[in-house]
Amino acid sequence: MTTTGTPAVAELFAQARHLMEPELRAVVTGLHPKLATIAGYHMGLLDRDGRYQNAHGGKLLRPALTFLAARTVGAQPAMAMPGAVAIQLGHEFSLIHDDITDRDRVRRGRPTVWTVWGIDLAILAGDAVHALAETVLADHPRAAKALADGIQGMCAGQADDFTLPARSTVTMADYQRMVAGKTGALIVASCQLGALLADAEQPSVDTLTRVGAQLGFAYQAVDDWLGIWGDPAVTGKPVGADIAERKPSLPIITALAAGGPAGEDLATILATDGDLTEDHIASATALLSQAGADLTTRDHAHRHAQLAAEALDELSIPVDVRRGWDSLITFMVNRIT
Repeated sequence: MTTTGTPAVAELFAQARHLMEPELRAVVTGLHPKLATIAGYHMGLLDRDGRYQNAHGGKLLRPALTFLAARTVGAQPAMAMPGAVAIQLGHEFSLIHDDITDRDRVRRGRPTVWTVWGIDLAILAGDAVHALAETVLADHPRAAKALADGIQGMCAGQADDFTLPARSTVTMADYQRMVAGKTGALIVASCQLGALLADAEQPSVDTLTRVGAQLGFAYQAVDDWLGIWGDPAVTGKPVGADIAERKPSLPIITALAAGGPAGEDLATILATDGDLTEDHIASATALLSQAGADLTTRDHAHRHAQLAAEALDELSIPVDVRRGWDSLITFMVNRIT
């Protein structure tokens, strides 16, 4: 995995930013002044003193999907604007809370909200951004329900993510259920929102729902690969972070399920009492590679990406829009961060 994307996907992200950033700024400034500063800082819109800033925040993958879904069913991106703003707000509030639960101190190259303002205000800011996401869709009940379902699914997946490591065995079915919520739910909602706000017919909404579900699995598989074999200078995560936390990520599950000497030795390391040392992590990483888990994980990502592309084949999509989908899918499986 050596590339971050193509010029076409860079253009998709740039277009999404150009379209929605003014709207995002406008809705965030409607919050309580302190919470607006915190939320704006987290999103890269403001500095910590509340002054205008353009730090660009994240990639805006989810809004890009929302705009693309609207174009897929023949609508102009502007029709999907409330959905694009709402899905990004839904994603952002989850990151504020994630940083607290994971005790992460850096996000997008800057100190995380909780390290600057404390946990109490960080929780409040996340809650406010969540409420704002729902408010943006108040006049669009079907879209509002899709977003609420996405957030509920994400929370369920996060709950699984916290509880699965405590179990002695985690099956592929357990993993898929967790990923469908933790990662897939908001990606599904991103696709649904664009179609719903464009008043698409239900078969098109259903197809785009399947596209989003497959992309969620592909995206998480790449995340799991990066969590073990990614470059810390690029990912911002220490080497072997998922191993150190004994997370039931796809490489670990597949290696343990495969058994054999590598799988058995890996199980022994993961069962070690106390924190895993750097030597443990290095040995586990080598065993995962020996078991072929790196290749299996990448194959998993590509297989789900292919299923997403095949679902798109069921729709009559303008050539330029399909090109956008293909570029975005390629980006999602080849990204390095």
